Amino acid sequence: TGGQGGCTASVIFQLNSKLYIANAGDSVSFIAGYISTSDTTHIVHVSREDKPHLPDEKKRIESMGGTVYIPSKRQEEYGEVSRAYYIDKETGSSYGLAMSRSIGDWDVIGVIAEPIVDVVDINEILENLMTTCTAPDSEETGDESTTAGEEESETCKRPEKQDVGLFAVSATDGAIDFLDPDEIAAPLAVAFFRKNAKHPLKACGDVVNEAATGWQLEEKGRYRDDIAVAAAKISLEQVS
Repeated sequence: TGGQGGCTASVIFQLNSKLYIANAGDSVSFIAGYISTSDTTHIVHVSREDKPHLPDEKKRIESMGGTVYIPSKRQEEYGEVSRAYYIDKETGSSYGLAMSRSIGDWDVIGVIAEPIVDVVDINEILENLMTTCTAPDSEETGDESTTAGEEESETCKRPEKQDVGLFAVSATDGAIDFLDPDEIAAPLAVAFFRKNAKHPLKACGDVVNEAATGWQLEEKGRYRDDIAVAAAKISLEQVS
């Protein structure tokens, strides 16, 4: 591509009781927990989207000689977003990249491929989820939950370790722009942990279709960003 064009990268790697979540770009990875006794889904960690307007990203790009465009509030209302700009010194032509890190896009000064790596302890996640208290008759996904130290119902029952499942999701901004992590996680939790549910691959396809519908309604078919969703269960067998 001659220095123009690139992609995001999101990687989730499990080593024993640790999760290493590496992200470069504006895709998002998140970890979710499912509690079978209350049939609730909880987002426990979300990676950062690398955007040019973030103070540390803007500072790096500009210190390396790059240019950052930040839209006004009014422009944001019309869908404008911050961008790192490539400006051709010979022709003056330019284009903007709506992320501050990526694999590729070498022509955009200040944009780097080095990911931010979050390290998450699975035991800490499980401990926090096991303090979640949800009324057994709740049909909501987390709205009725409380944690230790909060007022609890007499009928509240705390989950045990065997009641908790974890899974990981990576999604491009084409999905995240129209669906928040809770909306993506809910159908995937059903696919992973409920008996006789649809296959997780089909659940991912449903999420993609829902995001595509959002793009269609907003853009009237003029544009749609790339939409991809990947998900996997997290093994608890190797967690000590």
